[in-house]
Amino acid sequence: MIGDILISNKSWLLLDCHKMKKSIWLLLILAPLLPEISTGSSSIESLFDPVHLVILLLGYGLAVLVIREFSIRRSLSYAGIYILGIAFGVFNEGFLAKVLIKESDLPITQYDGYGVWGGVNMGFTLAISLWHALFSVLIPILIVHRLKPETSTVPWLSKRATLFSGVLLVVLGYLSLFGSHIVQGNITQALILSAIMLLCFVVGARFKKKEKEGELLPAGNFSWRPVWLGTSLFVSYFIILTYLLILAGLTYPLYRQTSSYERIKQSSDNRKEIIAKDKINS
Repeated sequence: MIGDILISNKSWLLLDCHKMKKSIWLLLILAPLLPEISTGSSSIESLFDPVHLVILLLGYGLAVLVIREFSIRRSLSYAGIYILGIAFGVFNEGFLAKVLIKESDLPITQYDGYGVWGGVNMGFTLAISLWHALFSVLIPILIVHRLKPETSTVPWLSKRATLFSGVLLVVLGYLSLFGSHIVQGNITQALILSAIMLLCFVVGARFKKKEKEGELLPAGNFSWRPVWLGTSLFVSYFIILTYLLILAGLTYPLYRQTSSYERIKQSSDNRKEIIAKDKINS
């Protein structure tokens, strides 16, 4: 498999082969598992399909591994890794899945025809890339670093292996984009997507890790308190913000996809009607 190919030659590795193999495989598995399985985009059964599994390991695992190696060698901060994750989102959804070059029938249908420029759905590109940067790139890397602290600060692959993996992904990406499956991309779309990715790498590379910057998930005693606090704050923020947007009459596509949107909207409309009737009666 991909992990065995990358680690089969010890000269490609910088530390103990056994330690590197565990870290590499853990990231290769977590990178597709978190965004695909947890969201229902891929089923558990699909993991037993060799073709689908290889696509996931290449499209997610290997790509995130290359980003991780690049960020370690460049001593990038978490902000830098996140920005590189945006480039990953463009690569995954634009070049491989080719969702970003579709004007309709998107995973979130409210983005159909929304903000299309040069054949690229810019609205969905922004939304899905920001999501991928967190759940497909930053979080898997942080989890592996937390579980394997002894290998978290050093490269896992040599420069040659990293360069080979990066070139392989670029070639596969362009072959996929210009292929006839799903929808065939064109030069303009390729240039736009490539420019976005290049911009992310240029900007992300400027966010260096500070000398006194600690680990976001440090090794040692682990407490669930900040996890529950962060989760509760996120849920509260999402609910409050959703209500405020709807009450203000805004229909930003990302919020229209929520299952509670219509109920909340209907409740808001009913309250307005009641208030209007009360004013008339009074």
